[in-house]
Amino acid sequence: MIRRAMIRRARCRRTSLGSAARSRLWPVSLLAQMLLLVGLAGTPLTAADPVLAAPAAVAPAPAPVPVGYTRAYAESLPHDAVAILCAPASWDLRDWAIAAGIIGATAVVMTQDQHIADWSQEHRTGTTDQLAHLVKPFGSYYLVGILGGFAVASAFSDDPRVTRTALLGTESVAVAMVGYEALQLTANRPRPSQGADAGTWNGPRGPRADSFPSGHATAAFAVATVVAEEWHAVPGVAVAAYGLAGLVGVSRITDHAHWASDVVAGAVLGWASGHAVEWLHRTPQLSVAPMLGSRTRGVALCWRF
Repeated sequence: MIRRAMIRRARCRRTSLGSAARSRLWPVSLLAQMLLLVGLAGTPLTAADPVLAAPAAVAPAPAPVPVGYTRAYAESLPHDAVAILCAPASWDLRDWAIAAGIIGATAVVMTQDQHIADWSQEHRTGTTDQLAHLVKPFGSYYLVGILGGFAVASAFSDDPRVTRTALLGTESVAVAMVGYEALQLTANRPRPSQGADAGTWNGPRGPRADSFPSGHATAAFAVATVVAEEWHAVPGVAVAAYGLAGLVGVSRITDHAHWASDVVAGAVLGWASGHAVEWLHRTPQLSVAPMLGSRTRGVALCWRF
């Protein structure tokens, strides 16, 4: 009897240690998945100019399909999905280093989740609650109204940026939500409001939870990135777009609805998705600059696409 009791205690101890180890290892697994998702949702991070783009061994990307309410654009969406899936093949060492740096920053924030949550609740006031209540919808149903507004306005405007914002913003959110769902189903991380500590991760086989990543931050940054890219020539638009998206993320922390790393992960995923669809449907740009030198005078033309 004594021997059987000792065996049962040993088994319970091994099970307990195994559960604790899995709880500690889930964040590592999820960060690895985030690195993969950023890769899948992103095109070459340093490829703003085609001259700096993918290595010569990778075939050049096909000409972007014009964005509009056309059959060609609709048919390009499955091709976009394939291009996003294969994007890491064109990454070089610098691209992976940038992505790893982003994920590393998320990991650092993750170690401070509990401290940030405690601080935010200690300094929570009626004013912060009102601000959170005001900006939170910009990460959910307000986005439907914003993108819908651009879609309606495109029927009365000849500015291609209006149509592009409506369609690429919607595509960006769709791409981001795929990654969001994948991480949610894998993490099953409880929200801080549920009483769990920051180190609790249920994993794919554990109880359902939906804290990591923040859906509001993911959607807000997915749309903000498209708005910032499309309207970059208008002073202040990019700052306003990213600033509002940032406030949405902060509101989720002050509301005790998400950990800080949930918000950072959602912001990264949304930004990567917006960057991807913008790159896939980039528009050619012609710039003119004077050339002045001791022996050279003229005009330089730069064609970027």
